[in-house]
Amino acid sequence: MMWIWFTEPSRRTSTINIRVSIEPEVDIGWISSIAASIYYGGTLIGEITQEDEFVLSEELDNTYDIVLKDFEIQDMIAFKTLIRNTMPNTKDRRQPRNIRPLACLQIAEKGHKLEVAINLHGTGSIEIGAHTVRLTGDSIWITFFMSNSPHVEFFFGETVFVLERDGETLAYLDSNLLLEAAGGDPVSYHFRGKLPSHAKLFGKAKLRGSSVKGEEKTWFIHAIREFEFEVDLDQVIVCEDE
Repeated sequence: MMWIWFTEPSRRTSTINIRVSIEPEVDIGWISSIAASIYYGGTLIGEITQEDEFVLSEELDNTYDIVLKDFEIQDMIAFKTLIRNTMPNTKDRRQPRNIRPLACLQIAEKGHKLEVAINLHGTGSIEIGAHTVRLTGDSIWITFFMSNSPHVEFFFGETVFVLERDGETLAYLDSNLLLEAAGGDPVSYHFRGKLPSHAKLFGKAKLRGSSVKGEEKTWFIHAIREFEFEVDLDQVIVCEDE
């Protein structure tokens, strides 16, 4: 089993964290360098070699954490396609859910180097489950469940989302958004914002990503704007103002 998550983005790089659990009979040995390649289908997104890299199973359970610093995204078209097909969206962009991320490991250079090849195609999309919309005074809360079957995680941090209906902005909502895999089980997320007095809540609206604090000049800003889902405003729950 494997998880992969993205942190510390720039315009064309990212830190990529990989956690891989291998069978007890597989021995990766005492390696001291790593060569990693990330693919989307038949397209190479990027590759990196890190020397003086020590990999150890901290829990002695054959689960290993690999951190790839400054991983360069060499093919941004393939990477954009991965992001678009993974994020929840209202444009019916999906990728088939056939497999978990496929990782191939190989020991090279007489046991000194670990070679890792990962293919992220066909791992499914992040899916939005049941959601609720609550009003308390001038505060609006949107709570929803999300299932991350691709085992690809994005630690966005402080994000701003916009609630829109037919091109009209109804409210801005904040959240500390960490898209976790959680083994594919649904995870609860909470967004909160202020509702202007003139805003009317009815019909179908969209909640979509707008910005990520501190990441205005990184690829995170593009990725969060691919995130959107439909919200039913006819099911708003009005709560008493405390």
